Amino acid sequence: MIVAHILSGELGSFNSVQEIIMFCFFPIGISLGMIIAWKHEGLGGVITIISIIAFHLVGKQYSFDVWIDGLSAPGLLFIISWQISKFTPSSV
Repeated sequence: MIVAHILSGELGSFNSVQEIIMFCFFPIGISLGMIIAWKHEGLGGVITIISIIAFHLVGKQYSFDVWIDGLSAPGLLFIISWQISKFTPSSV
């Protein structure tokens, strides 16, 4: 996304404060959540899901978009995995 933004000649130009806030949630918030989820599944998954929900609320886009929301799907899977691992005894 950043490369396309640079190549289009619009480097660093956002049309509004709303776009800056939305950019903080998607892709930055989702990427941060995924990175944290490598070490802490629950926390990273929650950050990812909160970021995508906030992105939609700030942008007033309440419909499901496969291309955007699909990137946050691993966050939900991290939360499910974290919940399952809490109830599964570890074999140490």
